[in-house]
Amino acid sequence: MSVKPDPSGFPQRKVTEVRGVSAVQMRDVQRVAQEEFGVDILQITENAGRAASLLALAMLGGRGRGQRIVILCGGGNKGAAGLTAARHLSNWGSG
Repeated sequence: MSVKPDPSGFPQRKVTEVRGVSAVQMRDVQRVAQEEFGVDILQITENAGRAASLLALAMLGGRGRGQRIVILCGGGNKGAAGLTAARHLSNWGSG
């Protein structure tokens, strides 16, 4: 799925292009990753944060340097993934 900003800077996507899973499905995916494949929760969190930061960068048209970005997160591991995303964006020059 490509993300293209419209003239106002907000991405445009069709709802049918956005895939999603329920909270129950995501917990099961995480359980399988940890128990059956031995993926550590820290690696899951790092991957989630990096993916979120790459999406944010794509939404900015690849021009993240000097941009101020606000990251809003829910509870649980989502906060840690948000912190990871913030670290990546900061390392790439966003403020």
